[in-house]
Amino acid sequence: MNSFFCNTTAELGAITENQVLELARRTVTPRSKSLFVACSQLPTLNVIAQLRAEFGIPVWSSQATAWAGAEALTKRGFPVQFNQAA
Repeated sequence: MNSFFCNTTAELGAITENQVLELARRTVTPRSKSLFVACSQLPTLNVIAQLRAEFGIPVWSSQATAWAGAEALTKRGFPVQFNQAA
């Protein structure tokens, strides 16, 4: 387990995709069987595939899981509206 140890949501909002990648690389070990990035405030949507390819293990995040759920619901006829800039 690891953390950015941010004290405020503003600090979390300032975290970049590169910082997420760097922390993931410091956290995953050869014994890791998967990686879950638990904070939906972190910019993970565009880095999940890269982390999966790099580590060769399942990688999920709160943000990416929410987007995938919205996409699945929309495909099943339950359109989900969300703010893409958020």
